[in-house]
Amino acid sequence: MSEVETIDVLIVGSGPSGTSTALHLIKSDPAWAGRIVIVDKATHPREKLCGGGITHLGQNVLADLGLALEPRNFEVKEARLLYHDKSYSFFGNPLFRIVRRDEFDYWLVG
Repeated sequence: MSEVETIDVLIVGSGPSGTSTALHLIKSDPAWAGRIVIVDKATHPREKLCGGGITHLGQNVLADLGLALEPRNFEVKEARLLYHDKSYSFFGNPLFRIVRRDEFDYWLVG
């Protein structure tokens, strides 16, 4: 008969949401570290078809967790939305950063 392990938190999905949930729990109380299990149907690094945009808020969340954005990224300083005859422009320094999701997710889980 195999031994059954008791866990307190099971997180399904090791993408940014699942991983940051675990990191926030551990930051709030380091005792959580041994009581959390993250499961995912895939392994990292994995191909992600979607792009990755990290806003200032996202960068602040990473900084609050003590993480400096290490994966390759590039800054977007301007974005323009066009709809029929209307145009909206957004500017920032940077407005957001673009990352490859496979690299970002692998780094975050690591």
